[in-house]
Amino acid sequence: MSDLYKTKEEVLHRGQEIIGIPFGEIDKTNRLKGNKGGIGQMVEENWFGYSPNSDANADFKEAGVELKVSPYIIGKTKIRAKERLVCTIIDYMKEWDKVFETSKFWEKNETILLMSYQYIKGIPKTEYTIDKVILFSFPEADLMIIKQ
Repeated sequence: MSDLYKTKEEVLHRGQEIIGIPFGEIDKTNRLKGNKGGIGQMVEENWFGYSPNSDANADFKEAGVELKVSPYIIGKTKIRAKERLVCTIIDYMKEWDKVFETSKFWEKNETILLMSYQYIKGIPKTEYTIDKVILFSFPEADLMIIKQ
């Protein structure tokens, strides 16, 4: 969790500064050689300056922003997510009596810094670059479904 960024705007600005920089130039801790979440962990640790964790709180708690780094694939007829995003693991032993607005899910994911990069088979991770960074909030229509 990082207390370096106090506002959503500070988080977004820092996130946008990464656009176009090859991951190999950012990765100083060899996260790219690791597991499936290595790219996200590399961005957390080497770009935003905080240690990856499994904390139930938002990554940028004071700003109220969760970080997600996600690949997409350009197909013949459409662009699609390479994999699904996991927003949080729900602890049903602790969350069963909460309403949506007081749940850890909502506390963590009300605002997401969504960073995307194009996945191209055969290209080394070191050559990928973030190409889009946005602050994402769930559209009202989606929130109605999620709440149910």
